Amino acid sequence: MVDSNLRRRRSLSRSPLLWSLVGLGAAMAVVGAVWSGSGPYDLVSSAYPGDLSVALMALARLVALLTGSVTAGATAFAAFFVGHHPDGLLGGAAYVARRTAAQAAIVWAVAAAAMVLMTAADGAGSSVWDMLEQGAFGTLYDAMEPPNAWTVSALAAVIVAVVLRAALHWTTVAATLCLSVPAVVAPGMVGNNGQGADHDQATNLLLLHSPAAALWLGVLIATWAHLRTADRHKTAAAVEVVRRVRWLTVVALVVLGGTGVGLTWIQIGDGDITSVYGLLALGQAAATVLLVVTAIVRARRPAPAGAIPRPRAVIPDVALVLAVFVVAAITARLPSPAILYTAASAHQIYIGYDVPGPWTWIGLVTRWRVDLFWLAIAVAMIAVYLLAVRSVRRAGGAWPGYRLALWTAGWLLVVVATSSGINLWSSAQFSMHMVLHLILNLAAAPLLVAAAPLGLARIAGPERPGGVSGPREWASTFLHSGLVRFLTRPWVALAIYVITLFGFYLTPLFDDVIRYHWGHQWMNIHFLVSGFLFFWPIVGTDLPHRRPGALGRVAMLLAIMPFHALFGIVLMTSDTLLGNTFYEAFDLLDADALSRDQLIGGVLV
Repeated sequence: MVDSNLRRRRSLSRSPLLWSLVGLGAAMAVVGAVWSGSGPYDLVSSAYPGDLSVALMALARLVALLTGSVTAGATAFAAFFVGHHPDGLLGGAAYVARRTAAQAAIVWAVAAAAMVLMTAADGAGSSVWDMLEQGAFGTLYDAMEPPNAWTVSALAAVIVAVVLRAALHWTTVAATLCLSVPAVVAPGMVGNNGQGADHDQATNLLLLHSPAAALWLGVLIATWAHLRTADRHKTAAAVEVVRRVRWLTVVALVVLGGTGVGLTWIQIGDGDITSVYGLLALGQAAATVLLVVTAIVRARRPAPAGAIPRPRAVIPDVALVLAVFVVAAITARLPSPAILYTAASAHQIYIGYDVPGPWTWIGLVTRWRVDLFWLAIAVAMIAVYLLAVRSVRRAGGAWPGYRLALWTAGWLLVVVATSSGINLWSSAQFSMHMVLHLILNLAAAPLLVAAAPLGLARIAGPERPGGVSGPREWASTFLHSGLVRFLTRPWVALAIYVITLFGFYLTPLFDDVIRYHWGHQWMNIHFLVSGFLFFWPIVGTDLPHRRPGALGRVAMLLAIMPFHALFGIVLMTSDTLLGNTFYEAFDLLDADALSRDQLIGGVLV
């Protein structure tokens, strides 16, 4: 039965409607790029590489965006929208979606690799052939950010393709999202949203906007494929899949609507809304409004009981989201009005905002710059936890109130650390960077661990119809996977903590990422996750294996102290300033003050 289903589900790749939509989108992207001509290049005084180069780059960009989205979305569909077996092996529908994601990842890798060459040549105003003929690729690659970002996407796509082709277990498929989603986002980090005034906020919004758009498109296409061949004897499962897609639609529209408005506001700035960039931004907004209307109409017309939803139900969504991606592919090559017409100070160029001198105690309390990325995550995490607690109590179960308090306190601490004066100065002074690091790593992380979120997930939520997996099954499979069992071994958690601490700060890696806002966010995620892994065996009650005894937990805490002390001594006695290239160019402190600031950071550790 599975084999026959697999053969039938191959028909999506031969769907005339799908290829018609994709072909129309590709034609629009090419025509739009050629129509704009040399205008975008004239605005930044760059040479025009020619219509052919511009058309090919627009096509390659669109293909990379679409296939990257399908990879991430189909992977998410396989993991969270259909069922898997109690032993963690993928079910038939999940297997098909996983294979779709693997095939899309191959095309994604090729398109991203092409973009590496094309963006390098485009930055020099030449064709790829001329660039290679002159042997200028290496020089251009080192001097530009876009080729490096596309390299990250290409390499990640190759890894994802290889892993997914061999993956048969739910945990492996779910884990690839940790690689595919950042790889989809990476090219956007170095475009309009990574430059100019307020680019920190634009980056924060993009970190929410791009994953929402990518996952939504990919899940819609995977749903379309699934409904085309849905088993007529599994109506309940198909209805549950559509119900989850509708919830995803609600969340995606909220995220895309809010972040889209914010990004448009930042990128238009004081510029002309009637410019090409402004009109395209308005076009994206119009498509989002149409998506909202489509979602409302569909919600008012629920599927008849006992009937499998028809595949054509998601066609309007797919068409409109494709239109949004086409516009994104065109606007990616246009300099935004905010960059062209808004004057930016040196501080704004480096980190997106002005820093009012060295940090002060009053400034740490009163000078807030809300980090929209972490605020949105914190609100979502607290809301999901509250819903899970309510589900448990409605079913007659009990969940300690103090765990809810710990969870809330942990995320509130994350918000304070990432939005207060601590975060404002963490981008400009090493001492405040270390304060932020320690709060996330040693204060927020243990609070979140003690709240036992995975333990709550294992008892929350009703049984899912049609054998479709839910939070209970996801949490149980995740906790009993070999990967989690390995990572939560005390000696492994300790090794990860120590190795990443020394490896990150005492290598060129810190100097490379401190210059970018996405680098700061990557560091914050790392601090929180590594702290969670370290404290899980110590204060966690939802471990997949028996927790170490009291003596073992105390030993883990004692074992980390010498490494922290050694790291602090290295910072205090080193003649080399960490991130010296960035901090000196930032010109907030002189050389002596920078040395004292690093000394403070070493004392704090």
